[in-house]
Amino acid sequence: MVDYYQILGIGRDAGPQEVKRAYRRLAMLYHPDKNPDPLARQVFLQVQQAYQVLSDPDRRRHYDLTGMDSHRRRGHYAQAETAEERRERIRRQQQQRARAREEFIRRRAEKREAYFRRFLKLSRRICLLTLSFVLLLVVDYFLPPRVLTEQVISRESSLRGMASDIVRTPSHNFPLDRQFMQMAVRKGNYISIEESRLFRSVLRLLVDYRGTRYATPPHYSIYNAFLFALVVIGLSSGFGLWVKNDSELVSNLAFLSAFMTALTVYFMLV
Repeated sequence: MVDYYQILGIGRDAGPQEVKRAYRRLAMLYHPDKNPDPLARQVFLQVQQAYQVLSDPDRRRHYDLTGMDSHRRRGHYAQAETAEERRERIRRQQQQRARAREEFIRRRAEKREAYFRRFLKLSRRICLLTLSFVLLLVVDYFLPPRVLTEQVISRESSLRGMASDIVRTPSHNFPLDRQFMQMAVRKGNYISIEESRLFRSVLRLLVDYRGTRYATPPHYSIYNAFLFALVVIGLSSGFGLWVKNDSELVSNLAFLSAFMTALTVYFMLV
């Protein structure tokens, strides 16, 4: 237990003026600006703390009863700080918080990287498959098309608000612009259809009407309305195969390319 009376060199019955005189005398001796001795600063802090306790009636009364400083019990600093020491303490606390934050971010990044690294091989395989799918569609588009002549089974209006009709033949159902050849492309008439070699997607509709051949693509198909999806699949899967050291990015690109491929296949089948 720290004896503040002994530090100031006074008795326990010393009055406020005697406490003040003892503090001033010791402060003149041990103040860091007047005494260059490294130990003088520690002595000065103890003298200052003793004076703060014994000069305050409430704190002195509590100290006399318990032998403890009431402010220290509530978490106050036991020793008074100079302005320079306070700045240094705040700077160290800020550095500690910054290091703790950096360490937290680093560990979280390591955990995420370890998690996604488990799926790295699978992600690269998905990227390879989806890129192969896009390349196969490109080859399919540029191969010479197959021409079929089929009879129109029906031509019906599509959903309300869409400017297209659904034309049905024995092998295809495809949307067609509602204004195109209302008289020539109708139930019972024969039309020519250009379809791709591999996936049998409708490329063009050929109609002979009054001695003239008309050609039009379907209202939407995998090679026109969904061209953007093919570009996205190709770029994401290709970039996923090219990236080397970012397993999380590769996994995200693989998910994107797989999702877009699934949507593309769905619209090819419906």
